[in-house]
Amino acid sequence: MEFPNGRKATYEILEGEEVVRDDRCAAYTQEISTETWEPDHKEVYRFRWGQRANSADCAEKGERVGPGSYSARGIFDGVYYENGSVKTRRKDFVIGD
Repeated sequence: MEFPNGRKATYEILEGEEVVRDDRCAAYTQEISTETWEPDHKEVYRFRWGQRANSADCAEKGERVGPGSYSARGIFDGVYYENGSVKTRRKDFVIGD
């Protein structure tokens, strides 16, 4: 598995449109890292959302969001190659309890 930066995954919170994206105002290294995974390998990622929307300029905290029906979407940043072909890229993953 190849990772294009120091981050393996991120998340988005949506209410029709994007409310917050965890990596929106962040900078990460451009160093590629590689991990060898055995078949049936599992990864667990944990994220915490402070119930704030993205701010307009990234310098300040965004506004606290109100009650509503929000969806969360995880995004896996790893790239898997098989015989020179990309098999996964920025794959959505399940967010559970």
